[in-house]
Amino acid sequence: DAPGATVVHTIQEALAAAGDVQEIVIGGGGMLYEALLPQANRLYLTLVDGTFPGDTFFPAYDPAQWQETFRQTHEADERHAYRFSWLILARQNPPNG
Repeated sequence: DAPGATVVHTIQEALAAAGDVQEIVIGGGGMLYEALLPQANRLYLTLVDGTFPGDTFFPAYDPAQWQETFRQTHEADERHAYRFSWLILARQNPPNG
């Protein structure tokens, strides 16, 4: 427990604890992304130009359901070994609720 933190054990408890807020940000992991993607209205993505080993990935989504509203690309440089982009995608027809 951390001061000011609310401990929950299910997604439903987490959403109820958040209350009536304008935006809830999910910081992973893969199972949470997959469970909550159908309810998402906006995606904040970082795309890295590279291929990396891993066992957890962001779930597949239909790009036709989303519109890119922001993109900022950073080339590889002395601080960043790989080119990457920050994107914001807005769902075309947001789910109710």
